[in-house]
Amino acid sequence: DVINKLDKLSVLRLSVSYLRAKSFFDVALKSSPADRNGVQDNCRSKFREGLNLQEGEFLLQALNGFVLVVTTDALVFYASSTIQDYLGFQQSDVIHQSVYELIHTEDRAEFQRQLYWALNPQQCPDSGQRIDEANGLSSQPCIM
Repeated sequence: DVINKLDKLSVLRLSVSYLRAKSFFDVALKSSPADRNGVQDNCRSKFREGLNLQEGEFLLQALNGFVLVVTTDALVFYASSTIQDYLGFQQSDVIHQSVYELIHTEDRAEFQRQLYWALNPQQCPDSGQRIDEANGLSSQPCIM
C-alpha cells in the first residue's frame, strides 16, 4: 500500500538510504582484520548465518515504542515500522530526513545538545535527563 504511493523523489531517497545502510553494515560486520581480507573465521560466519530477522521484529513489537537511529548530522538513518503507530509518520517518510523536522521547535536545542554530548561524552550534560553513559543512549519523552 505504501509502496504504491511513493513518488520518484521518495524512491531515490529510500534507495540512497538503503545503499548507505548496506555499506555501513557491510563494514561493521567485517570487524576483524581477517574479515577485511575476505577470510572469515568459522565461528563468526556461523553466528551470522544464525541471525534471525524475525527476532528483531518480535523485539520491535514488544518494545511499546519505536526505534529511531540518527546520524551525527541529524539525519534519520533508520526508523522502525512502529513509528507509524506512535507518531503517525510512515517509515518511508522519515528515513534520510532531518530529525529536526520531526521534533517540536522548543525541543530542538535539547536534542542538539544531547547529540553533541553523545559525540563528546567527556562533557557532562546540564539537565537532569537520563543519559546512559555507557553507550550514549538518551530517552526522549513524547507527549501526544
